[in-house]
Amino acid sequence: MLNWATFHFGGDLKRYELLSSFLNSQGIENKWTDIEISPTEFHDKFADEMKAFDQVRVDSPFRHTSFLAMKKHEAEMLVLRSGDTYFKDKFGVYWLRSATYYGMEAILNGLDSPIDVEGAALIVGAGGGARAAISALVKAGMKTFNLTNAYDDQVIDLIAELKKVYFGIEFNFVSQGQLVLLPGSNSVVVNSTPYTATNEIVKELAYFNFLKAPGMIWELSLSPIETDLVIESGQIGARAIKGHEFAALTDRKWVEWVAPDKAGGVDFEKYKTLLYDTFQKDQPTDSKTDSPASSSSSEI
Repeated sequence: MLNWATFHFGGDLKRYELLSSFLNSQGIENKWTDIEISPTEFHDKFADEMKAFDQVRVDSPFRHTSFLAMKKHEAEMLVLRSGDTYFKDKFGVYWLRSATYYGMEAILNGLDSPIDVEGAALIVGAGGGARAAISALVKAGMKTFNLTNAYDDQVIDLIAELKKVYFGIEFNFVSQGQLVLLPGSNSVVVNSTPYTATNEIVKELAYFNFLKAPGMIWELSLSPIETDLVIESGQIGARAIKGHEFAALTDRKWVEWVAPDKAGGVDFEKYKTLLYDTFQKDQPTDSKTDSPASSSSSEI
C-alpha cells in the first residue's frame, strides 16, 4: 500500500483527499495523511516527517522553501527552484520534483495550435505556480515575461532570481497600479494567485487591456473553477485553461512517478471530471471575487 502525505500550512486539502479516494477506487491502494507544519519549523521538521511515508506532496507555502531545504537536486530543479513532490527513488533517496511543471508542459503539448511566442506572458503571482509556468513557457519558446503581484517585493526578488538562471529571457516588473496601463502585447496570462476576499489584483485582470488577441488564460485556481477571469475570457474569445485541467495532469504525472506499474490503468479523464464536479460545488452564487464565499480558495 502506498503511504503518502501532504506537507502544508493552512489551505484547502480537499484535492489530496479526493485523489486518495479515487486511486483506491482505481485499484491503487493508498493511505493519505495531512501533515501541517509551521513555516518557522519546516527546515527543522521536514526531514524527520518524511521518514514515515513512502512519498510526500508539498503544498503552499512550501514549494520554494522545499527547494531551499534540500542540499542536493536533479539538474532540472536547479532552474525551477520550486517543487511540489518529494519523490523517493528505489534507493530510498528523496528528490524534489515539480509535477505542476509537467502538468503545464502536457497542457502546452496538447494544444490544437501553438501559443504565440512572439507575444509576452503576463505572470500574476510569485509562488510555485508562477515559477512552474515560467519554466514551461520558456521551454515552449516565450522570451518576454511581465510579472506582477500584490506584494511588489516578492516579485522584484523573484525577477532577480530568474535573471540568474534564464539567459536571453526578458523579465519585467509590473506594479499592480500599472496593470491597466499595459499594452495588449501579452498572448498568455497566468493567474497563480488565489481567489480571496482580500485579493484585489484579480479584479484588475478582468479589463483584459493587456491581452493580445485571441489570447490564452491560465487560471490555476481550483476553488472556484469558473472564476471571473475564466468567465470574462470566454466573452472576449480568449481560450481559458482551468484549474482542474492543470490539477488533473499534475496528479497524473505524480501517479506515474509513484505507481508506474499501475498508472496506465487509471482513468484520469474520470478524475478530471470528478475534480470539476467537486470544486464547482464551491462556486459562490455571485462569482465576484469580493464574495466571502471565495475566501477558502485553493490552487494547484
